[in-house]
Amino acid sequence: MVMYIITGYILSFILLGIGIYYDASISNFFLNNQNPVLSRFMDIFAFLGNGIGVLVIITIYLFAKKKKVPISFWLAFGISMFITFLLKISIARERPWQIASGFDMNNSFPSGHATACFSALLFMKDKARYYWLVFSLLVIFSRMYQGYHYLTDVATGSLIGLTIALIVDYCFVKFNLSMYFEKVTKRFANLLD
Repeated sequence: MVMYIITGYILSFILLGIGIYYDASISNFFLNNQNPVLSRFMDIFAFLGNGIGVLVIITIYLFAKKKKVPISFWLAFGISMFITFLLKISIARERPWQIASGFDMNNSFPSGHATACFSALLFMKDKARYYWLVFSLLVIFSRMYQGYHYLTDVATGSLIGLTIALIVDYCFVKFNLSMYFEKVTKRFANLLD
């Protein structure tokens, strides 16, 4: 697992470094080389990889796998998405296609899709983790291909998601927070009965 996390960080930092120098070139390449069939395919990944899609998919997966409430994932997801939201409104970077068209929409940096996907990566187990990694990479590729994000946006989003997930997971193990949250959810369930 440690090697898996280190690899994720190394890859994210390499992509961030490439993006710092070649963001505009990569975005222009995607904007100028659109394919209608590939665009429809990328729409599917962009739809499934948005915050709500990731939240639903991973919650169902964790309920089915562990048979208990995935509080640690929800917490990691929520914190990382909140940080991403704050950065988006603070930095207010235009999306690549906004610069080309002049049309105003919400902000680009960092990618919420990448943050959502990578905040879930740590909570996947065994082969599902590799499938989720491939899915996550397709999601972030789709966001660049569609002109919604630069490479630095998706690399930073992935770093935020992965880092917050690691911190939350560490805190849950170190301070035995799972036991505390299980007690709280049982009390809440008793109140509903």
